[in-house]
Amino acid sequence: MSKRRIVINPDYEERLGDFVRKLLDIFDEEGTIDYSGRNIIKIYEEQGLRISVKSFKIPILLNRYVYKHFRDSKAKRSYQYANELLKLGFNTPTPIAYVEEVSGGLLGRSMYVSLHEEFDGMMRELQWQEINQVENLIIQFARFTADLHNHNVLHLDYSPGNILYKQIGDDYKFYLVDLNRMILNKPVDLDTGCFNLRRLWGSDEMFTIMVKEYARCRNFNEQTCLDKSFEYRRKFWKFLRIKHPGSKPYIYPADKRVLRIGFDAKRATQNFTGLGNYSRFVIYNLAKYYPKNIYELFSPKLKVKQPELEGLPNIKFILKKDSRSRITFLWRSFGIKRDIKKENIEIYHGLSNELPFGINKTNAKSIVTIHDLIFMKFPKFYKPIDRTIYKIKAKYACRVADKVIAVSECTKRDIIHYFNTDPQKIEVVYQGCSEAFKNLVSEEQKLSVKEKYDLPAQFILSVGSIEERKNILLIVKALKYLPDVHFVAIGRFCKYAKEVQAYIENNGLSDRVHLRRNIPKEDLPTIVQASDLFVYPSVYEGFGIPIIEALNSKIPVIAATGSCLEEAGGPDSIYVNPSDENELAFQINRVLTDMNLRKTMIDKGLEYVKRFTDQKCTENMMDVYNKVL
Repeated sequence: MSKRRIVINPDYEERLGDFVRKLLDIFDEEGTIDYSGRNIIKIYEEQGLRISVKSFKIPILLNRYVYKHFRDSKAKRSYQYANELLKLGFNTPTPIAYVEEVSGGLLGRSMYVSLHEEFDGMMRELQWQEINQVENLIIQFARFTADLHNHNVLHLDYSPGNILYKQIGDDYKFYLVDLNRMILNKPVDLDTGCFNLRRLWGSDEMFTIMVKEYARCRNFNEQTCLDKSFEYRRKFWKFLRIKHPGSKPYIYPADKRVLRIGFDAKRATQNFTGLGNYSRFVIYNLAKYYPKNIYELFSPKLKVKQPELEGLPNIKFILKKDSRSRITFLWRSFGIKRDIKKENIEIYHGLSNELPFGINKTNAKSIVTIHDLIFMKFPKFYKPIDRTIYKIKAKYACRVADKVIAVSECTKRDIIHYFNTDPQKIEVVYQGCSEAFKNLVSEEQKLSVKEKYDLPAQFILSVGSIEERKNILLIVKALKYLPDVHFVAIGRFCKYAKEVQAYIENNGLSDRVHLRRNIPKEDLPTIVQASDLFVYPSVYEGFGIPIIEALNSKIPVIAATGSCLEEAGGPDSIYVNPSDENELAFQINRVLTDMNLRKTMIDKGLEYVKRFTDQKCTENMMDVYNKVL
């Protein structure tokens, strides 16, 4: 029978005692994963507090015996060292408790509990920063390190990920985490201090500034300190490269070096809906805002000409000559690795939920964009074979990728939930929309496009494939309560379109519902701007680019609750239950008749979508690239 040892900070006994005592029982089922690796960190909301619980991996058999009889567990040491640091005036998240489980004289599970805190950054960011951006941070950090050592505090895992900070004006407040390996109350001499700096990231110039300030604060000889620190640093990174080839303490800023970035460009060259638009958006804007790099587009073939991409001098197409479907599949999933190596690609970006199998055996760092996991959340919308293939590809890509890009916070949550992916591995990078939607057209152009496609003088609009998930039948049903409103839907017809058409005919709505398909992309911005209201009641989306297009077109938006559409539309768009046509009808009527509301929605919507500018989205994408190098 197992026994438990639980030690709780007296300041939190009354408030959190019951929670701590049941942790071993609830940990596997409750809480939100913040990190999952050798150890697991979960976040809990309890009694108005955010609490971090670190569950250490159960040691090997020998160490289980050692930790029980001869040495304190990692959880206990973390708790004790945290209290000691706070007594000495150094910062670490407030310790709450530690928990140990012992069975048969052997240590089992152990957990360290602390308050969860948010930070402005961590020292690992020095790996890709420029000196002029971080010099003040480096100097203050050197003083902090010297102060630690002067107080006989030696953190044995003094690495960039274990040193975090909060910024207050020009001042930095440093925090230490991962405290189970420390030495206290033993003088830190010059040799030990220089050795302790070896794992820190940054350029040689940054490291020199750091060591010089450290030496000054500790009254060490500057040159001796530099010589020792650089020698220990050189040996450490030489050793690390044996285990992790290509590891380096500093990545020269991307805007000052030439990168060879490869893309799975099948969608970019052959698809003219969502995934294709995303792919072209990413590639075109990287080529525009970071023109020094070389962007190589791997695709089985060019379905049609790509003038916006083919005309750029820093874009190169890598095509598979034999484009038969079976061979194409094998090349994209397997054979492409040979071409990635041949082209000396440094970063390979799978733009649509997949990476080649074995990508981790090339020299390239890999990134995958996951647009959504709707095929897992709503499997009824997909054929069984499609669901299986999508799941295999997406799950594999999330497992092997160096970074996973989610197109929304909603998609990030789904990736964590369905694939148990480490949240720290996932970056949210939004997508913007075509500049064409931001260029306002004249009233004459609007009238012309209405005549061209036989559209009514006034209408509400929805854009997207006419499929069940897009849920436009809800809009059609709402028209029963809106006798004077016309509705235009633009998109590819799927099987669901027949159901919509049948409802229209059976309910006498044929003269007020206008379904259109095969609209050229150059006419779509004008149609959007010619509408009075954009309605997007989709059951579930990865992000919702049509909403961004409407807001940029100065058209108010009504969308559905339940997925990511609030992220796309912002707080001043309106959201309705995707199964309530009465609520939708009420809100449509409200927006069409309340001119003050319309103006507010348009003005604030236009302000909100400034965060999705091409340049901002592209800068965020390049930040992710820098992190994997």
